Amino acid sequence: MQIPMGKTTEMALADMCIEPDKPWEYCPREVFRRVCKILKDEFDLVVNAGFEIEFYILKSVIRNGKEEWLLIDKTSYCSTSAFDAASSILEDIFTYLQTMNITVEQVCRR
Repeated sequence: MQIPMGKTTEMALADMCIEPDKPWEYCPREVFRRVCKILKDEFDLVVNAGFEIEFYILKSVIRNGKEEWLLIDKTSYCSTSAFDAASSILEDIFTYLQTMNITVEQVCRR
């Protein structure tokens, strides 16, 4: 899948396998499939899932000639002023997610 914001960047979503067509038993996707199958087979339940994606926004800083990655801001937990530092980045992320038909339901600062 071509990532819209990176003209030379690609993304591959994949299962973790120990060999071709043999999933690693701890692969999160495989575990989820097994649990869904058990719930369907034993309880006639169908799972509808959504996932919360959390991330930090970092900036590159050169110190003593060496690159370090630091948080983009130093605001306290749940501070609304954190959105000021990251607003343009968050707007870009939101736009790129929309181009991939991914709905953003909530944005919060931790």
